[in-house]
Amino acid sequence: MNKTFCVLTLGCKVNQYESQVISEGLIRAGFTQGVPEKSGVVIINTCTVTAQSDSKSRRIIRKLKNINPGSILIVTGCGTEKHKKYFVDNGLIFASDIEFNGRFGKIIEEINRISGLREDLAVIDQDYIHHAGISGFGSHTRCFIKVQDGCDSLCSYCTIPLVRGRSRSRRMQDVVTEINNVVSNGYREVVLTGVHLGQYNDSGVNAVGLIRNVLKNDKLSRIRISSIEPQDIDDGFIDLFAGDQRLMPHLHLPIQSGSDTVLRYMNRRYTVDKYKEITAKLRETKKDLLLSTDLIVGFAGETEEYFEESLKTVLDIGFSKVHVFPFSPRPGTQAFLLDAKLPRKEIKRRVSYAVKQTTEKSNQIKKEFIGRRFDILVESKKWLSDNCWTGFTPNYLQVCFIDNRGNLNNTFANVEIDSVNGDHLYGKVINKNGIEPAVKQ
Repeated sequence: MNKTFCVLTLGCKVNQYESQVISEGLIRAGFTQGVPEKSGVVIINTCTVTAQSDSKSRRIIRKLKNINPGSILIVTGCGTEKHKKYFVDNGLIFASDIEFNGRFGKIIEEINRISGLREDLAVIDQDYIHHAGISGFGSHTRCFIKVQDGCDSLCSYCTIPLVRGRSRSRRMQDVVTEINNVVSNGYREVVLTGVHLGQYNDSGVNAVGLIRNVLKNDKLSRIRISSIEPQDIDDGFIDLFAGDQRLMPHLHLPIQSGSDTVLRYMNRRYTVDKYKEITAKLRETKKDLLLSTDLIVGFAGETEEYFEESLKTVLDIGFSKVHVFPFSPRPGTQAFLLDAKLPRKEIKRRVSYAVKQTTEKSNQIKKEFIGRRFDILVESKKWLSDNCWTGFTPNYLQVCFIDNRGNLNNTFANVEIDSVNGDHLYGKVINKNGIEPAVKQ
């Protein structure tokens, strides 16, 4: 058997973490990473949050079947749980299992069955993968750490409880051990992620308690919260967030709609006034705090008045990034049964207008940082030139800068912002002497 593999990941940070779990497990089993065109095993970790996500997964699967017909092609992730009918299934292996990190075991089982390499693959310690987690994050400088899976909120539009099940949390000590391991391997920034992070609970230890225990590692320089729901921001979270500068001044706080009526249709657990109250408190906690959000446009029953109200709310609050999604009615959800669905053409118009307005607002916010200096964790080289690098400010603004001193990947650089162009800020390096490694080379 060709013991090379490739994992292609669609969707969220949770999927990216799970792909890393799969990759490390296969490497421990004696596989080596390759490219999709030549790998013996190709794994597609799918996303199904929207109909467009399913379409993208289908396109990738078809392409892989054409360019590498001799590979073992495994489809896993959210798209395999309830939506197999959306995929071309001829010759595919569906590894679906909503148990926590259970897909890894299913994938190994299927490779065993097809390849006959049971003895070789049996060396994988699945208990280690489940409890100790990952050791790093490939070539990335930030390490995503999944701490929770599933969701109990049952928003009317959301398929997550259908494809990932109810909320489940990893043991706090397993998470702490995993983070200590990646920090000892040189990673200074970790991102805590989960499907519904605020529902984390391990024997009474909630998300705040988990973060407090993670922060006991004084070698951890930076920690980010990937996304947290508004109803999960309480005084305990705000006190913790304000009290430790290693918690980066950026939060992704999904609003979904800025209309109370539409929020009720969505079965969201807050009002617009409550959301504004939470954002006001958060902005008192840290200098330069920025917020990003998700906005669903064209929800069933969203009149033009509700749409304008929603967009005004989002613009008034002010976000550094707004991810605008067209409403996508998903089979099995409450919203799929709602009447008053809007024509696609109208939803497309509203999406286009919302993107234009929110982009203009976010660019205004970014321009406020021109002339400021930030420590940038250098992540990668950009396509603009051989000496163009990119990284993120503490408040999660992507910055590009020119530097010709060789490989700066995984180092910190102090950069002064001098311009904004679209999603990117541009700047110049200030501390040209003594660049400090962020991650072991």
